Amino acid sequence: MTKGRSGSFRANSLTASDLSAMENHELRNDLAGKKRSVRKGPDGEPVPPLLYDPYGTGLTKGGLVKAHEKHIEGARVNKGASKIARHAFLQFPTDLDISPETEQMMLDQAVEFVNQTHGGQAVFRGRLDRDEKGRHGVDVFFAPRYAKTTKRGTTDWISLTKFGKERAVEIFKQKPLLEKKENGKFGPVEDDDGNPVLVDCDSQYYQGRAFQLLWFKHLHDRVGLDWVERGKKKLGRDQDRLEVEEYKFQQEREKLDRDRVVQNEDMLEAKKQARETWEDASDALDQLYHAKDEARAIREQARRDGLKDAERSIQAEIDQRWAKHEEHRAEAIAEVEERAWERVKYRIDELVTERASERLQNAEVKAKAAIKREKVLKRTLAVLWTVLRSLFGREDLAAIKTAHKAELSKPTKEFKLRAPGDS
Repeated sequence: MTKGRSGSFRANSLTASDLSAMENHELRNDLAGKKRSVRKGPDGEPVPPLLYDPYGTGLTKGGLVKAHEKHIEGARVNKGASKIARHAFLQFPTDLDISPETEQMMLDQAVEFVNQTHGGQAVFRGRLDRDEKGRHGVDVFFAPRYAKTTKRGTTDWISLTKFGKERAVEIFKQKPLLEKKENGKFGPVEDDDGNPVLVDCDSQYYQGRAFQLLWFKHLHDRVGLDWVERGKKKLGRDQDRLEVEEYKFQQEREKLDRDRVVQNEDMLEAKKQARETWEDASDALDQLYHAKDEARAIREQARRDGLKDAERSIQAEIDQRWAKHEEHRAEAIAEVEERAWERVKYRIDELVTERASERLQNAEVKAKAAIKREKVLKRTLAVLWTVLRSLFGREDLAAIKTAHKAELSKPTKEFKLRAPGDS
């Protein structure tokens, strides 16, 4: 039996959202992290993890993501790739005694193993959780960084697949390329010379086997666990380890299977009660439908009655407002007529005044003309008197002049403008 005496190495690639989810798990903000956190310290808080933190971002919000950003800074990456980093879980043998020294050793050796097998500049975060029930596993986050030399010079690159494929080929070399033949069976592909075509053994399957072997050798040779054993080879290619949540779910399912017989009897009884309950519910449902029909009829009648009452109320309001409108309208018409009559009277006065003024001006013109004619006539008479005095005697002329003066001294007709309203 190798249980407790063997280790394991499992790795998978992460997208940006996967890395954020890993950060939430690291901070125990997700459900799985909260369930796994069972060990408390003297202060009642979960026992903090051990960290390998080369970029000093700490166990904080955004710390894991920032560590990755600093790690790949200045290096070129494949812009079309959706995966940005890898996560490895390195399991130490559970027979290894736990102490502060062994915990630190496990963290250091896990980081060292990933760096050594992935070019030397791979790890940007390592973590050993100490608040879980199991304490022999280390989480390592890495993005292998290497120098690539071309004609243009040397440039740092990030590659998630380069070193995994190289380790697999180093151990398993190459294998013949197979194809499906006409008989339905698979056979090797041959080149033009009849030689089998070889391909590298660098698939995920071979990479997994390679790292399992390399991890066993690291535990035995580097860590010094001479009692460590190689894990059994898988018969298939399915996942060889269940997550904690999956294991608990499997246990619960087995328990349910054991209780299935008792539950079947309870199920039969429950079905019987459910049938009776259904019949009662059907009767209640019929009564409910009948009550709903009655309620609908009552609401419809109430609606019609309410509409009639509202119609009468609205009509009364309309009549009242119309009466007020007519009253205001009559008052407004009377006021408008009064103002119009005032304007007419004012206009009449203006016209009378204008005509009287015109007549006065005409009379003044005529008076000025009469005065002028009178002056002309007086000069003419003075001349005539002079002539007559030379022709007639002085006494006769004095009598004629006296009569003429008496005639001229009669008052002339006055022109007087009567104002409006004068009789």
